[in-house]
Amino acid sequence: MDTVNILFIAPNQSIADTALTVSRSFPDINFQIRVGDLEEALSIAGALNYDAIISRGGTTQLLRSHVNMPVVDIGISVYDILRVVRLAQQTGRVFAVVGFGFIAEVARNLCEMLRYEIPVAELFSAEDAEPLINGLAAEGVELFIGDTVSVNTASRLGKSSMLITSGKESIETAINEARYICRCALLSSENNILFRNVIDNLRDSMLIYNSSGVRVYLNHPPEQIPFNTFSKITDECIKVLQSHGRIRLVRKEQDVRIVITGRKYISSDGTFYLMRASCAAVTYSPVSGSITQFNFTDIQSAKSSAFLWPDKLISSLKIRLNAAFSLPVYIYGERGTGQTELARYIHLCFLNPTSPLTIVDCPSITEEEWLSAAEDPASQLYTGGTIVFRYIEEINPAVYKLLDGFLMDTYMTRRCTIIFTSTINQYELKSKFPWELTLLKSCMPVRIPPVRERPEDIPAICAVSLGRCNNTMSKQNMGFTAEAMGLMQCYPWPQNTEQIETAVHQLSALCSGPYIEAGDVRNVLSAISPRGDSFPSIDLSKTLDEIEMDIINRVLAEENQNQTAAAQRLGISRSTLWRKLQSDKKK
Repeated sequence: MDTVNILFIAPNQSIADTALTVSRSFPDINFQIRVGDLEEALSIAGALNYDAIISRGGTTQLLRSHVNMPVVDIGISVYDILRVVRLAQQTGRVFAVVGFGFIAEVARNLCEMLRYEIPVAELFSAEDAEPLINGLAAEGVELFIGDTVSVNTASRLGKSSMLITSGKESIETAINEARYICRCALLSSENNILFRNVIDNLRDSMLIYNSSGVRVYLNHPPEQIPFNTFSKITDECIKVLQSHGRIRLVRKEQDVRIVITGRKYISSDGTFYLMRASCAAVTYSPVSGSITQFNFTDIQSAKSSAFLWPDKLISSLKIRLNAAFSLPVYIYGERGTGQTELARYIHLCFLNPTSPLTIVDCPSITEEEWLSAAEDPASQLYTGGTIVFRYIEEINPAVYKLLDGFLMDTYMTRRCTIIFTSTINQYELKSKFPWELTLLKSCMPVRIPPVRERPEDIPAICAVSLGRCNNTMSKQNMGFTAEAMGLMQCYPWPQNTEQIETAVHQLSALCSGPYIEAGDVRNVLSAISPRGDSFPSIDLSKTLDEIEMDIINRVLAEENQNQTAAAQRLGISRSTLWRKLQSDKKK
């Protein structure tokens, strides 16, 4: 029996990685695994050769209505949803489930069985997501869990979100079903192997469209440009081809020259359009290695990073950037608070995500590199979008002096958005250099507070970080025990969110049960503490009442919130401990 060709379109990279792992158990299947959702999945489906498609949720419904090919849906088990719900519960935030039919149905049944009072909103199309999420947010929902469409929409709106992913068992079931369907289809039809091999091995890309202008065949997309870019160009060409019957297009896309030719064919089976596309690299002078440019696919993971920062900060950014979108932004905070990640998040969620994002690494760029890039019109500095000057306080003073003239003489702020990141504020930066950047006078300052100033955010950061670890490491951890989380909140985290994410990654790797235990937390915190001590010393600058509450909270954390055991250790009665806790809540 011939090898079965299955196209696996995953809604996100996590499911794609799991599918890759599971696929190794099916040596008789040739998998083509791609990441795409809804309309993007339609483009992918028209670009590759396969016998069946495996996808999920709303994407499966859309594909079934547009492609003439078996489409198998990846199911989601009750445990898949329960795992994410339990993580969401540990964040301590009000959350809701938003997703297409099957996710919404399973979530409702789960809530009914476990008597959870969780809002569940069902999507019928991608357009439903934004009004549903905005409506739930207005009712007090702070965290949204669901499929790729709802999570991406929530991230775009600046809301915290957690993704429901399908486990290995669900993916394996879908593959078995697809394999069965393909075997049946292969037995009932013949495949023109010779014709397909000739076309597939051509260097150029060959495309065939039907009379409606829908692509029905593509041997392979060009390797020199992103597929989305290629698809957009060819979609424009088919409209011209339908109108004129012929086309020849020569176009330069970044450093690639694209030549597309096509013509109309009429046969007994109807009207078809054939296009041929060839690509060749166009060389240009190299630019500085300290200047890096990213496109949308490179940084789209930043959309899910809102949990790193306080909700008030994200909400404030949305209002301030809408009112002053043309002003430069100055992001500052301690190392590890995610200044560069916040710059990426601002670019994706509040500016123009389809435009390029360029990051200038100020600590490493030399005067020669800067002059080379500034004088080269082919460099990334002239492509628009957003330019981030990372750690501006560490820039070479000579480059700092040149930077001011460049930004003003080239009218940079008219062509793109400028973002500075730093570990010091604007006033400290002014005293550091003898020259003052003119743009600094009009910058919008954004301070990221350190983690020690917002311990209430630590459960959310830990929960979402653990969810990421579950996806990347194929783990199924359901959260932290109360004692373990208490230890995490007591630690000062001098390296801020970056250190928390590293610690959670280590804890996820160590954890063998459903929950991370206090013992593992103590071991990890002892290893990362410079003094081998998992806890900060008592802050004697506080009032006596505040010091007393710090001690009480620490003992409660060590005793897994057991008030009787904590009272015995503190040498007070349980009723006295209760009164002190109630008094502290009223403050």
